[in-house]
Amino acid sequence: MNEFPSILILWSGLGLIGSLVLLSKSATPERTIFVVILSIPHAIVFGPIFLLIALAGQPQQQCPYCQSSINRIATVCAKCTRDLPA
Repeated sequence: MNEFPSILILWSGLGLIGSLVLLSKSATPERTIFVVILSIPHAIVFGPIFLLIALAGQPQQQCPYCQSSINRIATVCAKCTRDLPA
């Protein structure tokens, strides 16, 4: 019974690390902070599952022309179809 608080702390900690991973992969910091704040309850409840989902996501960047979020390795924006600078 003494191990339960330790497991709960570890579980929640792994979920919160998942929130930080989401923050690091985002294209726009303003929107990401809002998403991370909303994801904290999910991170605490789902713990390591949330971390795995966050690690599976693709890093994002912001298109310099239309400001949409796109994959960081993209060479053409999916929304405005313009070539991205290297």
